[in-house]
Amino acid sequence: MIDLLKNKILFLFKSLFFRFLITIRGGFISPFAKLVIHPGSTFKVGTKLRIKHGSVISILPNAFLSIGDNCIINHNSTIYTSYNIVIGHNCRISHLCSIIDHDYLIKNGQVDYDHIKYGQIKLGNNNWIGSNSVILMNCIFENNVVIGASSIVKSKKIKKNMIYYDKKN
Repeated sequence: MIDLLKNKILFLFKSLFFRFLITIRGGFISPFAKLVIHPGSTFKVGTKLRIKHGSVISILPNAFLSIGDNCIINHNSTIYTSYNIVIGHNCRISHLCSIIDHDYLIKNGQVDYDHIKYGQIKLGNNNWIGSNSVILMNCIFENNVVIGASSIVKSKKIKKNMIYYDKKN
């Protein structure tokens, strides 16, 4: 019972601390954005980070999230990490985007919640993620990459100065 209470206090403290840190470093976080930063996780924040209304950032225990300088996470976007996500400087994540570094195994047509697959996501500097896009595990984007709107990207390495879009849409 004491450990549960201690973890809740740490969880609230970390979330409030990072809201304060983002603001003091010249950034902005909407009061309607949600930070879920679990004890044991690591969150590195650059200067001038802006997190807009309705966005959710969730960092599970033992996970790592780094966001560089002058980045924007637009309205209703989500970043869920249980392993490792690195976002470079001057990145723009448009509205309704999802960045997720883990997935569940499926056995016999059933989701196996006890076994999770993990993979790193790395966004270089000056990247733009178009609205309604989904970035899944094992993606590496070099510098100056544009991801077209409504794209789903999984297990890809995208070279610098490239435009990628999902050809199915």
